[in-house]
Amino acid sequence: MTGIPLQQIIARQALAVSVSAGAISPTDAGFLFYNPDAARIDLTPALGVVNATTSGIPPAASSWVNVIDYGASANGTTDDTSACKLAIAALNSGDVLHFPAGFTYKVDTLTLNSLVDVTVFMIGAELLGDSTYGVAQTFDASACNSLLFLGGKFNRLRSTNPGQNRSGIVVRGCNDVVVDGANWYDVQYGLQSTKSGSTPSKRVGMRNCTGKTLVAISTTNELSMPDTMYTARYTEGVKCTNNTGYGMRLLFCSNATVTTTPFQQISKDIICTDNYIDTAPDTIIYFSNGCENIICNNNEIFRSGKDGMKAINGCKRIVFNNNYVEDMDQFNKGSPDGIMVGYDCEDGEISGNLVLMKTSPTGATQRGIVVDGALNVVVDGNNIINEDSSQAARGIHIRSQGSAGGGTGLDVNGVIVSDNYIYNCDRGI
Repeated sequence: MTGIPLQQIIARQALAVSVSAGAISPTDAGFLFYNPDAARIDLTPALGVVNATTSGIPPAASSWVNVIDYGASANGTTDDTSACKLAIAALNSGDVLHFPAGFTYKVDTLTLNSLVDVTVFMIGAELLGDSTYGVAQTFDASACNSLLFLGGKFNRLRSTNPGQNRSGIVVRGCNDVVVDGANWYDVQYGLQSTKSGSTPSKRVGMRNCTGKTLVAISTTNELSMPDTMYTARYTEGVKCTNNTGYGMRLLFCSNATVTTTPFQQISKDIICTDNYIDTAPDTIIYFSNGCENIICNNNEIFRSGKDGMKAINGCKRIVFNNNYVEDMDQFNKGSPDGIMVGYDCEDGEISGNLVLMKTSPTGATQRGIVVDGALNVVVDGNNIINEDSSQAARGIHIRSQGSAGGGTGLDVNGVIVSDNYIYNCDRGI
């Protein structure tokens, strides 16, 4: 811990840090003591807005609008875009847009504007893109309220041109949207949630979805394939639960590029729980640029391209609890971290996690848990294990941030480390 005063690590100061009421308290002697039995960061009230109001139960059959009735050939070769647009134009509040199961629909972008209480029912259906479409998304929803997307295999949404992004569903300035049971199959982006003008999206959830890339992931192509199941920018209320993927990042809450301070607020009130991801080209779960109120618990992630999960660049109120992270730095990104909170972040809890470090193909030094230029972070009750004694490994790495990441060079302060198990690392803390 070169260059960091020890009193900053053990939080020996006269001022109390506000991780949560009762968790840390000052004494007359000016020390700060951590009470592991006291309440931790409680984001339940703030995250109550995340649960979208959509019930998940489709309306009565009399209100279903069948795209085949409007001329869709559903043979996978004929372009069905025009027929699907006619069906969308016929929708009223409470209707179901129906893509019958067992068929393949070749479509360009289908725009959904200002719809209210509509279900897009695609269970058993395949929606197919085409390389000639350029920048495209299967559904582009703007200013809608209460949308439910059920099922659907989204396929061939990929471009060899890095500037031509393809997405399954894009949500812009919408409220109460749920994507349930989608299969992101060879797409660059599954669900994207963002603002429309200055209006953010609110309460956008993805659950029970699967994702798989068909591109061979390697050290030579990983930078050109940003495959992500859920990308949330300018969204208030993000819920990402019970999803499974291979070769795709799970959740990316950030701007496209790192901004300088002060960091703008990108997304807030975020729940990311109970997901399973195996192999991804970069950091699997990523929060950046001012995200607030983050709960990231009970996830299992394996073989990340760089870090397992991290919150950087001005995020606030962050909880990483009870996650399993195994085998980082598979694609030559360098300096892989299992879990990281840093670069001007404030108020964090990292507890009950298991980080298992295996052999890095690049030989980079792996680090189990990192706190880098952050304030008021509790690191408690984690297990960090290095399986390869021949490689350099750090158990818990705490430092004052340099210029990396676009931050201000913030010193660490109010960091408390207790009751962690660290095995076979050349540096424990």
